[in-house]
Amino acid sequence: MLIWGTILSQECSLHRSRGFNYLEMMAVFQALQSFQQEFSSKVVSLMSDNLTVVAYLWNLGDTWSESLSDLAGDILRWCMDNTVSLYLRFMPGWHNAVVDVLSCECVGPE
Repeated sequence: MLIWGTILSQECSLHRSRGFNYLEMMAVFQALQSFQQEFSSKVVSLMSDNLTVVAYLWNLGDTWSESLSDLAGDILRWCMDNTVSLYLRFMPGWHNAVVDVLSCECVGPE
């Protein structure tokens, strides 16, 4: 199964004050949760054009942002509870142009 892109739910406005990286990581978490049955006991290749998200998950958090570290921990615990192994890769934005355009169309102007 190949899934390109995910859209953060309407609770986005609740997390907006935490910053863009937090929103990106929440989108990753929601994508994983929404495919829980399909991903259980599988290796999931997670490709993101957000280097901070990839780094926080790869390094099991960081000391720079407590909220990002906590969220990364929540994601990794969820993966352990659901026997999901993450294969993390950074994908530069220019490799991801189609998805970026589609996500902007779905979100629309604020």
